[in-house]
Amino acid sequence: MGKMPNAKQLAVIIIGIAFISLMVFAIVVPIFSGFGIQPIVNSEGVYVYYHNKWIKENTNNTAWFPKDNGTYLIYLRNLNCPACQNFDPVWSEYMTNYLLSKNPYNITPVEIVCTYFSSSCTDPSAKATFSFYEQLLGNYFGTPYLVLISNLSFIYYNFPPINNTGYFDASLLNQTISTVLYNYLNKNGTS
Repeated sequence: MGKMPNAKQLAVIIIGIAFISLMVFAIVVPIFSGFGIQPIVNSEGVYVYYHNKWIKENTNNTAWFPKDNGTYLIYLRNLNCPACQNFDPVWSEYMTNYLLSKNPYNITPVEIVCTYFSSSCTDPSAKATFSFYEQLLGNYFGTPYLVLISNLSFIYYNFPPINNTGYFDASLLNQTISTVLYNYLNKNGTS
């Protein structure tokens, strides 16, 4: 019969098992969490959410604009933007709880992602789109920034709304976008 491990050897074995379990958990959880809704894209580009996944668009060095009369909510974001990092979980919640589940207006989400505005953006499509908004809005442009386009018309462009405590809020975002779109569609007789 073999000797029983002493306390030190037993501790090493337990720590080894815990470490292996942690490594397996760190691989398995991201794999399974990759299924379903992916509300945030973490690489530069122009991404349109079609058929439950992000599709990267190539605009041949021109600014992205919808090709049809649909309704698109564009989130312009910078990977190195602290305010975007604060808004990202709210955008994720908004997409998951409102945009992709209770979306009476059939809004298509779009993400335009650069590392830091057009000055630090290697994706030509994203760079051209950021440059377009930087020139169009001048000092009034920053990120995170939202643009709502319906029937090829700009109907909302602004920073995401903040609640009375100064924080981004998914339900307030839903209320804002829904109200703007409802008013636009009623005014133009397209509801």
